[in-house]
Amino acid sequence: SPAGDLYIGDGGNNRVQELAAATRAQWGQLMTVGDIYTVTGGAAATLHADGGPASATIIAGAPSLAIDATGDLYIADEQNNRIQEIANVPGTQWGQSMTAGDEYTVAGSAAGTSGNSGDGGPATTSLMSSTQSISLDPENDLYITDNANDTVREVASATANAITPAPGQASALVI
Repeated sequence: SPAGDLYIGDGGNNRVQELAAATRAQWGQLMTVGDIYTVTGGAAATLHADGGPASATIIAGAPSLAIDATGDLYIADEQNNRIQEIANVPGTQWGQSMTAGDEYTVAGSAAGTSGNSGDGGPATTSLMSSTQSISLDPENDLYITDNANDTVREVASATANAITPAPGQASALVI
């Protein structure tokens, strides 16, 4: 992370953990340097809805994480077929108003519905199946491996919240 924290996608326990690099408040929790904290998911999680505290949000698998330059944390919520973001700072991203420390679906179905649709439309109305890997490029475009559909999807940051075909492709890139 930009602050030097270490993030762990603990998919077997359906949570994301952070090893704090400094003593400070992060994600709505007071953290002490060198201690480990559950950021989202785990046994205490109870919420399926968007816009709630990350510490109370349920995830199902976390095989891949990405962090952008502002410290926003992205999670491949694999078994819920979606990409989640925990906003580090308040503001509007991906066409959504976000509160720092809260978790939001930025691609795929908030309800976890699987499928194979959505190219050219809003990322939050797309359907994916087994979102195993995510990455960000220098422009903060989000790349998603939609594993069960053998597809790589791109959510362009310049196009607020739309899934677009990979560069040079007429539709989603089949791998």
